[in-house]
Amino acid sequence: MKKVVCLLSIALFLMAIICCDGAGVDNSVPSIGMKNFSNTGCKSTTRAAWSDDSYFELKATEGNMLYVKHVNALFNCASNRFDAKVEIDGNSITIKEYDLTDLDIMTSCLCPFDLGYEIGPLKNGESYSIKVVSGVALPVTNGVVFSIVYSPSFSEVIVPSRD
Repeated sequence: MKKVVCLLSIALFLMAIICCDGAGVDNSVPSIGMKNFSNTGCKSTTRAAWSDDSYFELKATEGNMLYVKHVNALFNCASNRFDAKVEIDGNSITIKEYDLTDLDIMTSCLCPFDLGYEIGPLKNGESYSIKVVSGVALPVTNGVVFSIVYSPSFSEVIVPSRD
């Protein structure tokens, strides 16, 4: 009987080790996400918004994140709440910026806003194609596409060309 109890104890001990091996350890590769979204509010309603060229300020931040500041993103003048989502397919990143304001009556003016957020984590030395689509994506209605090679010291300003 002692032999059976001893063998059963050993078997239970081995099962516990096998079942618990790696428990609580996350071995997955982190997926690219977005955090720290912010906006400036309407920057000016007195001048023509069309004269405010949109551009992107990009800068590497802690934790292999990339800070993206979309300067002069054009949205409806009555807009006051924004959000963005990030989608990834391999090394292609799509950022969709959109207006959350529930507008019953659309105004006939556009206003420049600065939107900021961090995306990542990105890999050092990796090349990424980034597409940004916003509520009123100018100059191209299908969005703005640019490529970067990420590094911890990365910093660049992207000015979309007007075709």
